[in-house]
Amino acid sequence: MRRARGPVILCAVSNPANGVTMMGSANRCGRAAGSVRWFSAIVACVLMGGLWAAGPASASSRGYLIHNYTDRDLRVVGATSVAADPGVFYHFGFEGRPHDGAVLKSREGVQDWQLKYEFGRSYAARLLYKIHGTDGSVAFRIQTSTTSNDSTCEITGVSGYFCTAEGLVMSVRKGGPRCLAAPADRIDWSGCDKRQSNLGGAHLQHADLRRTNLSSSFLGKARLQHADLTGADLRGAGLEEAQLQHAGLKGADVRGTGLEDAQLQNADLTGLDLSGTSLIRANLDGANLTGVKFFQYSLYKSHCSSQTTWPDGTRGHGVACPTKGVRS
Repeated sequence: MRRARGPVILCAVSNPANGVTMMGSANRCGRAAGSVRWFSAIVACVLMGGLWAAGPASASSRGYLIHNYTDRDLRVVGATSVAADPGVFYHFGFEGRPHDGAVLKSREGVQDWQLKYEFGRSYAARLLYKIHGTDGSVAFRIQTSTTSNDSTCEITGVSGYFCTAEGLVMSVRKGGPRCLAAPADRIDWSGCDKRQSNLGGAHLQHADLRRTNLSSSFLGKARLQHADLTGADLRGAGLEEAQLQHAGLKGADVRGTGLEDAQLQNADLTGLDLSGTSLIRANLDGANLTGVKFFQYSLYKSHCSSQTTWPDGTRGHGVACPTKGVRS
């Protein structure tokens, strides 16, 4: 079973002495040109976007990745063909796939289904998984055509789980149906698994994000004023230029989080370990930094005020933010 790769680069290398043109990948052509020095290399590279962007394993298949972010293993029941739609007959076949009975491990497991692709034809399949230890199952429908890679999903027989299907990338996650709700002010995503979400510029004011998993998500310029992020998982999240005025982040995991230019006026950052987090140019006017840990330059060019509570619990130290440890 072959892992899906990134965008395919095609190129041509020509030999003017014999008129032979060799086609292949950029790496292959590069090696050929390097080994035959008298070649005159004419490289025409075409980046295949759109349909190819998620990276096929080969020209005759598309790699659909299924991630298991839950606390339970998933077991492959099988794959079946899909009935024809009006005017569309779906072929069925794989270049590679997990075998029936294969286990998709909990929390970080991933499996690769290489559904066949052919110009001018449509392929589709229904993939069925059993959720271990429950009466539930999850079904994915995957489909390739000349111009698209589509997927859908559905969970039945169990509550407390939801699934996502975004083209070539699918997942099973913890949380109820509310976790699938679109971003909105006052949304309740508490306890939901929203990792790797694209929430740039999203309106999430007064949102309930307690214990929400937002790791590796993009939240640049998101409007999070008064949002409750208590205990949220923000590891590796991008919060550059986010509006976090009056937000509560007590107990959040912010390791590797980017908070450059973030607006954190009057935010509660009590006890956070910000030693691996950048708050360059962040606005911390009135923020509560009690017990916060910094590395030197964590707050380089950031802005504090006489209303900012410093790591040692004191106030009134002007606009220069602490750059390391506790300062009074």
